[in-house]
Amino acid sequence: MTGIAISLQKMRKAILSAGDQTLREWQQLKKSLLDRHLVITHLLDSLPNNSVSNFDRNMLSEANTIAEASVRKIEPSSADADDFARIAADQNDCAERLSYLTAGILLKPELMKIRSIKGCLKGLTECEQKIDEAASIYNTAVIAFQTRMESRRAKFVSLFRIKTPTFCELHCGCTGNSSSVRMSL
Repeated sequence: MTGIAISLQKMRKAILSAGDQTLREWQQLKKSLLDRHLVITHLLDSLPNNSVSNFDRNMLSEANTIAEASVRKIEPSSADADDFARIAADQNDCAERLSYLTAGILLKPELMKIRSIKGCLKGLTECEQKIDEAASIYNTAVIAFQTRMESRRAKFVSLFRIKTPTFCELHCGCTGNSSSVRMSL
């Protein structure tokens, strides 16, 4: 009987460890997403008045505010698939608006001469790379957690009411790709 108890204790620790790892990876993804929102804010502040469409500028500003707020308010340990879908949709809307604005900037050589704008565009490229990397690592951690939870022994351990979060993979493209969310069980 003690062998079973020890085995169950090891499984419980493995599940909790996988959950903790997933939360750490979420924090890194969250930081990368928030960094991009900060650079977008700097880009918007760097643009001279009437240099690009005020409509595009205002739409990006609004989308950026909404996307940033959705990332800040989510608590992944208590979130569900709808919460993650909302984040992905908000991020994708922001990325789409950003692509419209940056296309407008690139068409105006006088804007590309402004150092702060060039710096922001470079910063956005770096942020997108970090987001892609952090999202990949986070999604891998979610899959590892899901795999742990789907094992037969984990289902047995869950009978003892170990509180585990429901993690969801997050797929939000930096260039406005469509969002998708897969929920762990």
